Amino acid sequence: MVNTVSPAPPSPPAPTFSFLKKLAALSITLVVLTTVGTSFVHIRSFEQAMEEELAAKVTLLRANLVAEGRTLTSNLALGIGEALAGHNYGFVETLLSSTLASDSRLRYGMVMNRDRLTLVHSDPRLVHQVLNDDQATTTAALEETRDFELTRDGERLLEVASPILLAGTRWGTLRLAYTQRFIDDAIARTRSTSRAKVRSFWFAALSIASGLILLSTLVSWFFSRRLTAPVTSMVELTDQLARGNLGRRLCLQSNDELGILARSIDVMADNLEESFRVVREQNSRLLELDRLKTEFLANTSHELRTPLNGILGLTEVLLERLGDRSEALRPLLLSIRTSAQRLTGLVEGLLELATVQRKEARAKPSSFSLAELVTVVADLTRGLLVGRPLSLELEVSDPDATVVQDRAKLTQILLNLTGNATKFTSEGGVSLHCTVTRDTVEFEVGDTGIGIPAEHFEAIFDEFRQLDGAADRAHSGVGLGLALCRRYTGLLGGTIEVKSELGKGSTFTVRIPRFLELGHDNVAVLEGLPAPLSDPTLRSAPETSPSELVLPSERTTQEGPNSDLQPRRGWGELVLVVDDEAVNVEVLCARLQLDGFTPEGYTDPLEALRRLQDPARPRPELLLLDLMMPGLSGFEFCRRLKADPALADLPILVISARAQVQDRVRALGLGADDYLVKPFDKLELLARMDVSLRAVRARRERELMQRDLLQTKKLAALGELSAGIAHEINNPLTVIQGYAEEIGALCEDHDPKVLTLRQYLEQIFTAVQRVSKITNSLRRFSRQSGPEGDLRPNQLNQVVEEALGLLEKKLRDSHIPIHTNLAEDLPLVSCDSTLIEQVLINILNNAINAIEDRGATLEARSNSRIELSTALDQGNGASITIWNNGVPIPPEIKDRILEPFFTTKEVGRGTGLGLYLSYSIMRGHHGRLSYDSGEAEGTYFRLHFPPLTAT
Repeated sequence: MVNTVSPAPPSPPAPTFSFLKKLAALSITLVVLTTVGTSFVHIRSFEQAMEEELAAKVTLLRANLVAEGRTLTSNLALGIGEALAGHNYGFVETLLSSTLASDSRLRYGMVMNRDRLTLVHSDPRLVHQVLNDDQATTTAALEETRDFELTRDGERLLEVASPILLAGTRWGTLRLAYTQRFIDDAIARTRSTSRAKVRSFWFAALSIASGLILLSTLVSWFFSRRLTAPVTSMVELTDQLARGNLGRRLCLQSNDELGILARSIDVMADNLEESFRVVREQNSRLLELDRLKTEFLANTSHELRTPLNGILGLTEVLLERLGDRSEALRPLLLSIRTSAQRLTGLVEGLLELATVQRKEARAKPSSFSLAELVTVVADLTRGLLVGRPLSLELEVSDPDATVVQDRAKLTQILLNLTGNATKFTSEGGVSLHCTVTRDTVEFEVGDTGIGIPAEHFEAIFDEFRQLDGAADRAHSGVGLGLALCRRYTGLLGGTIEVKSELGKGSTFTVRIPRFLELGHDNVAVLEGLPAPLSDPTLRSAPETSPSELVLPSERTTQEGPNSDLQPRRGWGELVLVVDDEAVNVEVLCARLQLDGFTPEGYTDPLEALRRLQDPARPRPELLLLDLMMPGLSGFEFCRRLKADPALADLPILVISARAQVQDRVRALGLGADDYLVKPFDKLELLARMDVSLRAVRARRERELMQRDLLQTKKLAALGELSAGIAHEINNPLTVIQGYAEEIGALCEDHDPKVLTLRQYLEQIFTAVQRVSKITNSLRRFSRQSGPEGDLRPNQLNQVVEEALGLLEKKLRDSHIPIHTNLAEDLPLVSCDSTLIEQVLINILNNAINAIEDRGATLEARSNSRIELSTALDQGNGASITIWNNGVPIPPEIKDRILEPFFTTKEVGRGTGLGLYLSYSIMRGHHGRLSYDSGEAEGTYFRLHFPPLTAT
């Protein structure tokens, strides 16, 4: 495919700084660094000088304080010594208090003797106490004045102690404590002043630097605008030309070198624009041809799908119908199927290629196990090795690893690679290795085949490229497999590489991200149906048993294509097939009939629509619909069907050769329940039909359960009323019957009036029995909470024979012939034989009454008959059918005959509970009761019993 001229890759960005700008920036940087560096040196020198001055000031203040404290303490010690000699302690306290009050720096003062007992203290609480701290011990033994530094309550103190002498002998010690807070305050004030000066110095330095930067910037901007503007315009123009914008020109009016260069660039742009115009015209024609080619491929492939589907379908039907009866035809039919499958693979490949070329392909990510994926690929590849001396080596580095990728496309890539490996390998083997890392997955598909020349490593990924392209080439194929592999790998965000050596084999390596980003452009927004495998070799490969992957850490197994889980066969459901191709209708009808369905085919969609809208015709359970039909398309068919309230819930399975996503979305949007692409596998068709049928059955069962729930509530209330009425009737009835029997015993037989009396008593007994029978029916109706009874496996023919034995006398007396046709080899069904006999007796009695209503003469009854038959029912169940040609059920009451107490008989002939109880019993047996009636076809009731395993 030829694309339009792609824009040139982005040109290198224009330089951020020109030479002059760089020089100006360098000058600015040097000025700023010099200014800041000089300022930093001066400021650091100033800070050191301030620190030294502060240290000297602190030393001086402390020395003054010590000297002042020593002098004061020594003088006070002399005065205190004289006062203590005269035992004048009051004078000592007054002297100490006045000293503390005169100097705010003093915190406390005390006088203690040699035994560390405080005689006078500024804190009265500490008077006459012995001090045991280290300071007291030290000062108690002083011989001269000394000073000490200590901390109390977080405050630094200077304590001065001086000995007190009495008559030349040391008596005690005077201790005065000065606070050093004023020294700390002086230090803080000095440092604050020095910091303020440093800040002012820094501010001045930064101001000077900022001014220099601004001045240098203005100068640089001025010179750059004057000297570099033409060069900048040239750079911008060449960048625009590289991006494909060919309409701009410089038009620089200057005679210097820059002007000459500008005019040369303008001439080059004119020539380039003309060349691009010619290329665009040629490319447009090529694109149109390529589009027509792609549409031709898609349309041709689409048209080929219909006859291929017919060939495959008819071949499958013939193979199943013939079985083993014609061994001579079977190889020919298998050859036809293989050839059709190969042709189908080619058609699928062409369609996939057309989809990718139209850029309609999208990745559909899902989470799945790598081990399961490799197992599926191994199962399909192993079928290609049957009868060939080749081995298959498999390895997965992490058997428990999961990925989020497009499983269908990744499977297609690996199958194409393994298919090619088996095709070009005659001896040795094929290997598939999977290596999982945190973010990537790497697949290596190797073989020991003929190898690929190095010069063809790129060519093999071209579409329709075959290396052995001569007329006598040894291998089949059209050259699409590796082309799709490269396209799909790119779609999944990965790469594919090849390494090969002639005569020794090849290795293809596929690397993809382990987790495909959901926001990627190639990721589908709407999930479509998975695409079928397109490799014709793999389609025609024989089915194989599940593979066993030999993994490094453990052994993993996975079911392969021969899984014994088959879709459920039909139970005789009516399925309507609508397709304008008669072959397709014939194939589908034959296929469905073999699988237990009742198909009905139409090639005219308008006729099929009229048939569906006819209320007299039986309603189908499922509609199989083609899309592309003349007269009425499948899309319009869906729209009209869903617009009809009576048919809106009919499930529609679209079967079409159109695989485009937009067709699927449109069909599903118009009401289709599922979409299947031709050609398809019969198991997939049955599986999708089963899903649609189960959905509609579930919906109908839900509606029936809702109706049954409402009916149950009504019947529960009616049952309570019936039980009360039966109880109230039985009590007087028992009394009447008892007295009537007593009267009969008292009557004499010889009395002439006794005969008349006995006649009256017999009428009384008849009426009592009639009322008793009615009350018993009412009692059974009120008590029937579990109509399923005691379910046991029973032979249905035996239950029928026992019921007929119970009615033998009545049938003989009525002179109505009954014909039985009991099928042999019926499966056992789970039922309560007594309850089923009751159902059969109820229905047979109704049949006898219907025939008696037809005519009272023996001749009329001899022309009437009852037919009773058993047969194998749908889904391996069994059924009993009772038919009669008596008076039919009136159409206006057909839907009411199963209601309790509903009867058309005259008073005294029925209670209206027989059919209702029969219907309830069949429901309790997980079966169903169906019926129909008409003047021409007669009346039938059919009891359907499910298979024994279903109950």
